Amino acid sequence: MMIALIAIGAYLLGSLPFGKWIAAARGIDIMREGSKSIGATNVWRTLGWKAGLAVFLLDAAKGFIAATAGGMIPRLFENNSTFSHELALLMGASAVLGHSASIFLGFKGGKSVAAALGVLLSISPEVAGLSLLVFLIVFGICRYVSVGSLCGVVSAPIFAAAFHYSWVIVLAYAVLAALIVYRHRANINRLMKGEEYKFSKQSSTTEAHGP
Repeated sequence: MMIALIAIGAYLLGSLPFGKWIAAARGIDIMREGSKSIGATNVWRTLGWKAGLAVFLLDAAKGFIAATAGGMIPRLFENNSTFSHELALLMGASAVLGHSASIFLGFKGGKSVAAALGVLLSISPEVAGLSLLVFLIVFGICRYVSVGSLCGVVSAPIFAAAFHYSWVIVLAYAVLAALIVYRHRANINRLMKGEEYKFSKQSSTTEAHGP
């Protein structure tokens, strides 16, 4: 029962729509602007890099806090010094689900890239760092945030396997990657049609994507 209640708390934490709230503070309904996403890229495009970076960090923090709290359950309640990767995954996944399907937004949400990165950072910082590096390299080459994000998340289970993490973690990362790929299906469709926008500092109309 306690685990279920904490998982619900992690989901509610993940549901906090920081992108919508930050935009609303500026008098803008972000779900009516650009890609209509509450994620960092759409906020960046609409309100500038400071707001976009704030949303990215806050969304990543949701995943990090949920996963870290989950992993520390044995220390807090069982007098056990072990960090539980399994509970960290459960709570982190609950937060990612909350971000993707926020109860505060009628079960709509973002694409969960930043929230998932926070989960990776808590459980496997080296995997998070390498996945972020993949994103930066791919994005730097093609200027598509969606392509960089997809390459980054798909690389996560590969890096986890390379670092000999348990099959549970590798499988969980693969499931997270599949969820994020699914959330990017509109972006993939636009890429196939040659209609996806490249990120541009000069243009306020960039890519229809938000992590």
